Amino acid sequence: KLLAKAAADTGVAATRYGECRLSYTRLLSPRMPATFALHVDACLPAGTEAVVPFDCVLKRTSQHFILMAPDLALHIHGLECQLEDGTELQSGAPLGKIAGAEGSVGGLRLQLCRDQDLVPPLFARPDHAHAWRRICLSPSALFGIDLDAPSVQNDRLLASRKRDLAREAAGEG
Repeated sequence: KLLAKAAADTGVAATRYGECRLSYTRLLSPRMPATFALHVDACLPAGTEAVVPFDCVLKRTSQHFILMAPDLALHIHGLECQLEDGTELQSGAPLGKIAGAEGSVGGLRLQLCRDQDLVPPLFARPDHAHAWRRICLSPSALFGIDLDAPSVQNDRLLASRKRDLAREAAGEG
């Protein structure tokens, strides 16, 4: 909802790959939540045309479609695509349009995966993120801009939190 609102205000908005989000977090869960985003969501003007980013074969599933290249699969949600399952596509060819009513924004989700047989999760646990980053690559290059979240500097973050807590304990904050 926040992404759609931002896109309504600015015309376009996107999440960041590798950003930790609370999308599927459960309160008081004994398990560490999967918060590390392995995909990018974008809100773009409905009807925006999309092109094929690399030579591939289109594979349809019940909920989305996948562009299959020899060592890479691009999972795509939110695109109206009239092409048939098994269609061979060349880089730069028309692929479809962002779904949605004219004058509105539509949602697009892109997720790259090195394993063609895997339907990757949308999020990974932070302690598994390093491994998942090797399997699910950032789709930033497909948008032509950097959509990667900055890497978390754990030591610096911990030191900052300790300083803030020390200030609060001393009555300064």
